[in-house]
Amino acid sequence: MNSVTSGADGQTVVATEVVTVGGTPVTAERRMRIASDGSLHLDPADGVFFPVSPEIDIPDKGDDVVIPSLADLEAGRTSSGTTYTVEEGTRYDITYSVRGAGREQVTVPAGTVEAYVVEMEFELESSDGIVTADGTNRYWIVPGFGVVRQEFGEFGTAELVSSSVALP
Repeated sequence: MNSVTSGADGQTVVATEVVTVGGTPVTAERRMRIASDGSLHLDPADGVFFPVSPEIDIPDKGDDVVIPSLADLEAGRTSSGTTYTVEEGTRYDITYSVRGAGREQVTVPAGTVEAYVVEMEFELESSDGIVTADGTNRYWIVPGFGVVRQEFGEFGTAELVSSSVALP
């Protein structure tokens, strides 16, 4: 974690991750917001659905992807939503649903922690109709800290590399 900023809408966390795509590691930053209700808000331009390297320009995007509070997920609640990104002039519309998948210990370059596992199913379609995709991503979330690991199915992983704030 690089920084934590508190505001009226919760805490904004900036973290450094290594995103591995096809065996090639790329260092990137991810921004996430932990809202006052405990929900986690992820910027769709920061590689929520697919790995994104820093050189990719995403000039437009939709609403944040919202993962309910861990208390809500543990109570069996799910959530769903829609968002979009624009890359190289093409809009990608995304529909997603989120559910809790329990807790487990996870080891990432920044350390070993107990994390809550969240599964997100999604469907993506480009505005030109050429690209369609669907899949299930898995996120390891540490309460009060944020995402420490993400699996993009066949597309790779993202893991927290370092943090100026100690992992719990």
